[in-house]
Amino acid sequence: MNVTLPYSQGIKSGKVFHVGRQVALNAKAQVKHKGNMITQTRTAMDNIANLLAGFDATPDDAVKVTTFYQGNASAEALHENLCVRSNSYTAPSPATTGIPVPSLFCDDLLIEIEVIAQLD
Repeated sequence: MNVTLPYSQGIKSGKVFHVGRQVALNAKAQVKHKGNMITQTRTAMDNIANLLAGFDATPDDAVKVTTFYQGNASAEALHENLCVRSNSYTAPSPATTGIPVPSLFCDDLLIEIEVIAQLD
């Protein structure tokens, strides 16, 4: 059974678009790519690009990215994760903040990403 969420994945307010936390879940709300932060990041970034495209925007319109990640990730994994996210943008990349957390809403999720985009 597919899961219907009771909130918007993204919403436009004037020229600003807010994308709620994106994660690597399938249509049944099951975690995809368990244990693989990099692939979960790519999935979340693809979700973000698809949401922005629905408003004729692209990841290059992002002005702020906030990433929540399980705090036990190695420095190497975090650097690789940053590279994956940065490859979603052309220079200059948006401002970014990484916030380590003890856990996310589901144990198998390693990362959640939210974005604020400015649309012209």
